[in-house]
Amino acid sequence: MQLLKSSFLSSACGLAMLSFVATAHAASITTDANVNIVIPVSITQVAEMDFGIVARPSGVTSSVVSLGTNGSRSISGGTGALVSGGTPAAASYNVFGTNTYLVDISVSNLSQPGTGLTLSNFIGKFNAGSDINIDVGDGGQATLTALSETTGDLLKVGADLTVANTATAGAHVGTFDLIINYN
Repeated sequence: MQLLKSSFLSSACGLAMLSFVATAHAASITTDANVNIVIPVSITQVAEMDFGIVARPSGVTSSVVSLGTNGSRSISGGTGALVSGGTPAAASYNVFGTNTYLVDISVSNLSQPGTGLTLSNFIGKFNAGSDINIDVGDGGQATLTALSETTGDLLKVGADLTVANTATAGAHVGTFDLIINYN
C-alpha cells in the first residue's frame, strides 16, 4: 500500500509540474513589418556634352579645356586656344526619382574621344545646387529635390578635356555612361 501511495503521489506531483511549467514561461509580442517604397531612378538625356572648337596646342605637350556645368569654357596649360563657333554645352539630363533621397552619381565605360584627347574630372550640378565631383568610378553625392514621377531634377555635367599636341584635326566623339543610384 505504501508503494501505491508513493507512486500516486509521485505521479500527481509530476502532472502538476508539467501543467505549471507550460504556462509559467509563455510570452508573445506583435511586431510591425515596415517598408518605404521609392520610385526607380530614371534618366533622360536633354543635351550632349560639347567642348566646341579648340585649337590644338603647339610647342607644349598639352592644354586642358575645362567645361563647366553652366557651359562656360576655359583653357589652361599651353598654347591651345578656344576658337569661337561651335556650341559649347554641358551635358544635361532630367533625373526622376523619389523626392529628397540621396543619390550617388558616377561615370563608367569611358571611351576617350581619340588619340591625344582625354576626358577627366567630371563635375555635376542639380538645378541651382553646388558642383559635385563625379570622377570615373567614384560617386559624387547629391540630394534629389522637388521630384515626382513626371517632373525631374535637371542635372548638368561638365568635364576637362586634355588636348595633346598629337591630337588629329577633325571631329571626335567620346562616350561615357552616367550612373545614378539611391544611396
